Amino acid sequence: MTAFQWEREVQEDLVRIEAIMDEVLHTNVSLLKDMARYIVDSGGKRLRPGVNMTVYRAFGGIDHHVQSRLAAAFEILHTGTLVHDDINDCSTLRRGREAVHVKYGLQNAIVCGDFMFAKSFLIAARHSHEVIERLLETCIGLAEGEILQRKWIDGESLTVNDRMD
Repeated sequence: MTAFQWEREVQEDLVRIEAIMDEVLHTNVSLLKDMARYIVDSGGKRLRPGVNMTVYRAFGGIDHHVQSRLAAAFEILHTGTLVHDDINDCSTLRRGREAVHVKYGLQNAIVCGDFMFAKSFLIAARHSHEVIERLLETCIGLAEGEILQRKWIDGESLTVNDRMD
């Protein structure tokens, strides 16, 4: 495969993944839809889904439709974590725009992040128990990391075990 073919396939994958994200994040609750679209449309390089699909192809994966949905699940989860991370870090900007909690309010932003978590699990539930486990492990690690980061920012000492986990 040439570099041009690889780049074309990755671009096709990313277009498909964006369409899946649009479909999955649909809701009849307009404020929730607006918040989810706002954070998804705020940019980002989509490295995770691009790498995901590249590795999948490199190892001979053939069901690109299912893998695209799973890549979208991880990207939606990641994006939801950014909403919560901005709240925890008191960040007012994300990718050069107002953070979701600044634009839409703290309570609404928390719900938006939770909505995105739930949507990512919904995708995974339709495909793979193992993927659900990976998503849950990711969420647990993120929660632990946020608490450790807060301890460090607040001047508390972290143990070697804290740092190794």
